[in-house]
Amino acid sequence: MNQTAKKNQSWGRRFLKGPWPWLIPALALLGVFRAYPIGNQFAMSLTDERVADPNVNFVGFENFAFLFSDPNYLSALGFTIIFTTGSVAGTFVIGFGLALLLNEPIRGRVFYRTAILTSWVISSLIVGYIWLLLLNESSAGVFNSLLTAVGLPTISWLSDPTMAKVAVIIADIWRSVAFTMVFMLGGLQTRPSAVLEAARVDGAKRWQSLL
Repeated sequence: MNQTAKKNQSWGRRFLKGPWPWLIPALALLGVFRAYPIGNQFAMSLTDERVADPNVNFVGFENFAFLFSDPNYLSALGFTIIFTTGSVAGTFVIGFGLALLLNEPIRGRVFYRTAILTSWVISSLIVGYIWLLLLNESSAGVFNSLLTAVGLPTISWLSDPTMAKVAVIIADIWRSVAFTMVFMLGGLQTRPSAVLEAARVDGAKRWQSLL
């Protein structure tokens, strides 16, 4: 066996022992189902293509110029930024707080974990119906019924534009917080006990042990 063949065989063995045999199928699927559709949609956005019109002409960035001049789009874009920021921040803070709480040896910890994970496991369609009942503005609405019971005025959860945005963010946080909690709780429980014990001996406070 010549030197070139030995080098090729050695490279092949390193390749098979490395991560690429596992990554290539996933990267191929991402390319087919994610990268190609995104690229194709971007290419279509540079044309005047219509469903009923077979003629397609290149228009450059005219569609984007029209889009950003539409006040309705700018309003939707602004709410998307608010929704993403509020949802991500709320999910992180609440999920991290629940993970810290359930990481402690409290009574009923398994029950609480299961109850929180239920919001993540059930179907999104069912979640939508649940929140529709909770936010119903009539006397049958759960939230407004509770407000009435304690003598507070009802809230227009769905008809008021501002409250509707708040309600959507709250519902999304409720839906996503369990997923965040699971990952953070897993990270907290995999911390080496020897490191935590050394931190306590050195006088580190609880919040310092999290860093």
